[in-house]
Amino acid sequence: MKELLNKFKFRNLIMVIILILLTVTEIATSFTLSNTINAMIAQNIDNFIRAIVITFVIYFIFLLITYIKILYQNKTQESMKIYLRSKIVDRLVHTDYQRYHKHKPSTYSSWLMNDVNQISSESLSPFYELLAGVVSLVISIITLLSLHWILLAYTLIALGLILFIPKLFNKAILNGSIKLTTENEAYLSKITDYLNAYDTLFAYRQLSFMQERLNKQAKKLSDVSYKYQKLMALVAVAGGFGNILGQIGVFAVTGYLVLNEELSVGSIMITTTLAGNVFNTAGNLSQYISKIQSSKPIFEKIDGIKISERSNHTDHFSNTLDNGYALENVDFSYKDDPIINDLTIKFDLAKNYAITGESGSGKSTLLNLLGGRLDNYQGSITLDGKEISGETYDRLYDNILYIDQNPHIFDGTIRENLEMGESYSDKELWIALEKVQLKDLIACNEEGLNYYIGESGRFLSGGQKQRLSIARSLLRKKKILLLDEVTSSLDHDTAVSIENILLSEEETSTIMITHNLYKETADKIDYEIKLN
Repeated sequence: MKELLNKFKFRNLIMVIILILLTVTEIATSFTLSNTINAMIAQNIDNFIRAIVITFVIYFIFLLITYIKILYQNKTQESMKIYLRSKIVDRLVHTDYQRYHKHKPSTYSSWLMNDVNQISSESLSPFYELLAGVVSLVISIITLLSLHWILLAYTLIALGLILFIPKLFNKAILNGSIKLTTENEAYLSKITDYLNAYDTLFAYRQLSFMQERLNKQAKKLSDVSYKYQKLMALVAVAGGFGNILGQIGVFAVTGYLVLNEELSVGSIMITTTLAGNVFNTAGNLSQYISKIQSSKPIFEKIDGIKISERSNHTDHFSNTLDNGYALENVDFSYKDDPIINDLTIKFDLAKNYAITGESGSGKSTLLNLLGGRLDNYQGSITLDGKEISGETYDRLYDNILYIDQNPHIFDGTIRENLEMGESYSDKELWIALEKVQLKDLIACNEEGLNYYIGESGRFLSGGQKQRLSIARSLLRKKKILLLDEVTSSLDHDTAVSIENILLSEEETSTIMITHNLYKETADKIDYEIKLN
């Protein structure tokens, strides 16, 4: 929170100035209204009319400043939310592969939506309420002192009592906030899981299962939210008790001073306004502070996304590789479960390799090691003589490309899915599509490369989506392709067609995991590596 406020310190300084003007005009109206009461008592019509007109003008200015304050505060909070979301995304982009996958995508979605919104509503809004209250409190106390020292003395004593009571709730509020943000993450995760399973549940006629589970999770979230709001209501009531005690006391002290002719009757209007400013702020002070502190676990969670040196942007390798991969005495374990033991092997450039073996033999682990996704191995893994665990992702992936079994297809056009933020000529895009036998299909559509393929490529078949992902990889002309069973879910003819495309690329080394070496493509495999 401190970092966020410091980042926007200039805007917050302007906010303080606006709040000072707002408080001054509010207090000014109490003085002009006091003059109207004194004029009525004195039966002075001229002074009465003058005070009413001045009061109207000041109220108009007060409302204008209030309008500016609301707009400026909202704009500032939106800017802060943009900054927070940018910070989260930046950390996700610059963390390492393994740390990123410690959480589900839906969890990060919850951070970007629910957590940022919670920070805004539960911490930023209370912060500005607190800031407004503090400004009002300081100016009001100074004004009370200018009226009479007894008013200030009583106000300070009452303030001490008000500030003490709600401190008892701070720990409970912090724990409640943690439970609420955790439950929000769980609910979003369940929503994503069951909504993605709609087709499966539809086929099995088990949509009621989704309904039951989501309703159950919603009820759980509602219960946690209700308990948190109940706690905040209790804090508000505790603060309200002290507030009432303070304001009635100031009214009584003012009455005493009026009876002793030390203040005018109209002063009651001024002290009532000032007491309201002081004790309303004090009554809500602990609640505001507790709410602001409630977001501390969220900020800690965001800062917990560690930035990896491997994700720093660096100068890339040369596109020319002299040597491929070399593994020497490589060991790798998941926790205490050894997966790869003392593996020594070389992968030469411009050669094709098939990695085979039973399930659990370490095929995917080996490919993840080659792709730099896992770096806590023992032994040595080098590419072109350089240890890959010491290289940044930018330098490593300048020459390799890892293609998953189910590559992501974006909600967008053919062009957007091929380029993914980079720039290629139309000629290059069409050549890549022609290689994967998609050119004719795309060309017959009047929108061509700008053809919208829907969310997750729903307007394409499974084979077409896989071909599109292959075209995306061929477009980048990498020296080494790492393929994680990219054809295992496709029919025989489509699988053979795609493997032929990949294994026929000149000057490209293909290293692929497969459970089934097709006879139609087996002659293009230079070496088979069978893991036990």
